[in-house]
Amino acid sequence: FSQEDVEFADRQQFLILLKELKNKIKNLLNSFKYGNVIKVGIPIAIVGHPNSGKSTLLNYILKEERAIVSDIEGTTRDTIEESIIINDYKLRFIDTAGIRETHNEIEKIGITKTYESINNSAFILYLIDKNNFNKLLIEKEIQNIKKLTKNIIPIIIIANKHDLNNKSIELSKLAEINILNISAKTGEGVQSILNQIIKEVEKWKDFSDDIFITNQRHFEALTNTLKSVNSVEKGIQSNISSEFLAIDIKESLNYLGEITGEITNENLLDSIFRDFCIGK
Repeated sequence: FSQEDVEFADRQQFLILLKELKNKIKNLLNSFKYGNVIKVGIPIAIVGHPNSGKSTLLNYILKEERAIVSDIEGTTRDTIEESIIINDYKLRFIDTAGIRETHNEIEKIGITKTYESINNSAFILYLIDKNNFNKLLIEKEIQNIKKLTKNIIPIIIIANKHDLNNKSIELSKLAEINILNISAKTGEGVQSILNQIIKEVEKWKDFSDDIFITNQRHFEALTNTLKSVNSVEKGIQSNISSEFLAIDIKESLNYLGEITGEITNENLLDSIFRDFCIGK
């Protein structure tokens, strides 16, 4: 308690320590991406409006007619997933139902699954039909996806059907994102998509140590730890009392304790019994 005049750690030195802790935690969180690559491959959602060329792109990448291609809108009602190996990385491409307003109940279910795939992906390929380009609608949809994914999952915007329309398109509200021109039908520009994905994946390996997080529970505990450390940092910068800082510090330790086994709760025990084979 502050009235007991107990000396707290030097705040400037503590800020330096917090910065080091944040970097360490961020490295571990980033390693989860690469850890998942090792474990299950890289999930990549192919999204966009009906007839934007999602299934055509999947077929071209796979070099086989895996998905049905049709001029009829709403052909894909469910997700189709296929994997290929590129540069020793397993890429899991997920062809999704086209995003649009619909009264068809089956198609609605497919669109719901599209958003589930978006949230569970490492990359999002957003396809735009250059021959049916609605700038305001597409900008709104991409912004909604960025909000849905908390702006964490990289979005690669692809202007398709370049063989039919070679004019450039612009998204003024998303000027920071580069637009790739491709033709999923002829394959023009498709390699640039794969190159961009591999380039990003290679960055995930650049860690200061060889520790990789592959467990979802550890990832969530570290995410919560980082939030608590950020709260401690803000508290120091706002010059709040030491006893309030101690609360956030203790919270950080509790989240770390969920990983080391020092802290247990009912949800953690449920997770252990569900995910691990334990003698009865």
